[in-house]
Amino acid sequence: MKIYQAKGDRGRAIGYGKGISGIKAHPGAIIEPKDLDGIPGVGKAIKDKTAEWFDSGTIRKLDCLQKDGKTMALEELTGVWGVGPQTALKLYSQDIKSVKELRKYAELLTNAQQIGLKHYDDFLERMPRSEAQTISIMMQKETKKFFSPAEVVVEACGSFRRGKDNCGDVDVLITRKDDKPVAGMLNPLIEHLEKKGLLKERLSATKVTKEGSEMYMGVCKVSTKSRRIDIKVYPKDQYGYALLYFTGSAQHNIKMRNVAEQKGYTLSDHGLVKINSGQTVPCETEEEIFKFLGMDFKTPL
Repeated sequence: MKIYQAKGDRGRAIGYGKGISGIKAHPGAIIEPKDLDGIPGVGKAIKDKTAEWFDSGTIRKLDCLQKDGKTMALEELTGVWGVGPQTALKLYSQDIKSVKELRKYAELLTNAQQIGLKHYDDFLERMPRSEAQTISIMMQKETKKFFSPAEVVVEACGSFRRGKDNCGDVDVLITRKDDKPVAGMLNPLIEHLEKKGLLKERLSATKVTKEGSEMYMGVCKVSTKSRRIDIKVYPKDQYGYALLYFTGSAQHNIKMRNVAEQKGYTLSDHGLVKINSGQTVPCETEEEIFKFLGMDFKTPL
């Protein structure tokens, strides 16, 4: 899937992505090709390649792709934050085939991509849980102090909330405990955290969604390494949905969306919405979402 993403083959990347998600979400063991029957997203192409792997221990197509110089160059270039398949293809056409070569021509990149290039090695390295925890504690302390006396909720999500030993980045969710609007909360907080030295660089301007949430993408630093951090502010009535969505895992989210669709709803980080009517189910906590869908509550740990 990652190879096709790097090559810009969106159709195959999406197809293999759906198949991978379906297999990961499958509750039973897969010990022979026929065990793939009925799994969502798994079609003939994936079944054939799985059968080849079971038979020989290799997949010829994958071996060819992995040995192809252009494919490997594009995969390395798209490892730079902000560099997508089209940009990578353009760079490759200019005879730039590695991150090392790209550093000589950084002026070809946008400001955000240059930041991604500068921190390429740090961003590729997963941070230990202890470092993610330090970032989480500092975010909670500074955010709550900044908005005092108003009470806010600050939670680090993703693999950190799921109890993993390491994390690719830190995802922080914020909401207010009262019923006041959250609009305009994020930018002043970002400026405060920059002055405190926790946030170092901005990868994007603050984004505001039509549903009223706000998002920042940037770089933080509490050790010798630069780390990716996303900070998101959600209205109180959407916070439970956002907490569920950004905690994951991706396979768990797919399973819950499938259950919601079977009951006639769409599930996102903003709400549980009745298909066709647009009516939103009021759930402020994860437990309420599980209960509405008729599922046993699953803690993130």
